[in-house]
Amino acid sequence: MTTAGHDIQSMLGRLQALLASGVLTQAAAVSCSGLAEALRRPARVAILGQSAPEVTGVLRAMLGEGLVTVLPDGPAIELSFGEAVQHTATFEDGSSLSQEGYPTDNLMRHGPLFLQIEVPLPMLATMSFLALELGEDADTYVPALRWAAKRSEIAILCAEGFGDAEAALWAAAPDRLKNHCYLVTTGDRDPASARARGLFDAVVHAPAPSDASPPLAALKRRLATDISDARQEDVDAAALFLHRFREAELSPPRDAFADTAGADRSTAPEPGSRGDDVTLEDLGPVADPVPDTAAHVAVMDGFADGASDDDARDYEDGAGGAASVEDVAAAADALAAIRALVSGPILHLKRRSRALAEILEWREEHEEWSEEVLTHCAETAEALRDLVAAWPDDDPRADRLREAVDQACDTVVLLQVEAGPDQAEDAARVLFQLRTDFEQAMAA
Repeated sequence: MTTAGHDIQSMLGRLQALLASGVLTQAAAVSCSGLAEALRRPARVAILGQSAPEVTGVLRAMLGEGLVTVLPDGPAIELSFGEAVQHTATFEDGSSLSQEGYPTDNLMRHGPLFLQIEVPLPMLATMSFLALELGEDADTYVPALRWAAKRSEIAILCAEGFGDAEAALWAAAPDRLKNHCYLVTTGDRDPASARARGLFDAVVHAPAPSDASPPLAALKRRLATDISDARQEDVDAAALFLHRFREAELSPPRDAFADTAGADRSTAPEPGSRGDDVTLEDLGPVADPVPDTAAHVAVMDGFADGASDDDARDYEDGAGGAASVEDVAAAADALAAIRALVSGPILHLKRRSRALAEILEWREEHEEWSEEVLTHCAETAEALRDLVAAWPDDDPRADRLREAVDQACDTVVLLQVEAGPDQAEDAARVLFQLRTDFEQAMAA
């Protein structure tokens, strides 16, 4: 196992132990479970297209070998890592059949809707693949896109070009499918494909998809880099979470407090003492139940946000310790709630910023780049407004962020009216400031 893999497994174990300890609030437990799931699961890549041969070609290019073939009007295929080759077929009536080896022609004659295949291929340990022919009819591809969005974090759309039909298909895709997305065109290079830039993280032209195709080799490297970066973000987020709840990792579970009710209090420091020369390990178990660890973090964070330095100093020295457990717990829950609220908008802003960077990179290539930037910024801001619309009305921090989003939307609309390169750059700065505001709320 690599050092990075060992670190992830170690962090995953700590998250699971913390989740099982019972010291987390409900909101913190949800965050902990989500972080553990992100570390446990490989990145899920969906390869989608209206032509089964195109989907098969790109899938084989990604894998480096021809494990399976996507059939016209055939089942969706999911490839993931396993110790031995085996598959599970799901049929229209909801029944399923699991067997060793690859699916046989006899099985395919029974018309499965979904094939899940496990293969001992090292690449599949870091990313799994979902291959799906979408079809030409909107009644077919719209539900297929929605289904694929629930089973993937990265999308690769395969198409001969990017004309009106492909643009209509992609417009119908859920926003979640567009967070990390790439376009592979297999036909003759055409001017219509240029309008796909800004809609995808990258546009790759590969007339003959194969593992030897330089454009697809570059796409594989880009995917590996993006997945590595995303995994590092997950690791950093988990490390930050564990740091915030480090006291809970060292504390006994709540059920253990009943067993220590009669413990000797002589080892505990006097109220108000700094305990500079005593470590947590030296203190031993505490006799009385302590407030939830999230409460400690929330109180300290609350002082960092709004209280004066003198108040914070009083609290550290024990002079401000009169707050009730209920007050502290309420503050902890409120802080956990706002962090849960802002995590989605932050992810939206991060991912949209990648597409914005792609447009800005091509601004010297065509004259309409400023219009694309302004449109992109307006769409990003409006989508963000939809995300925060359902936020509660009784949280002042949520209200401040919602007001910032509304102001950003209005500003970008005005910049669109004025138009021009300077206005495009101003719109990008507005989104950057908005992202900064949300990240500060998360770090509070």
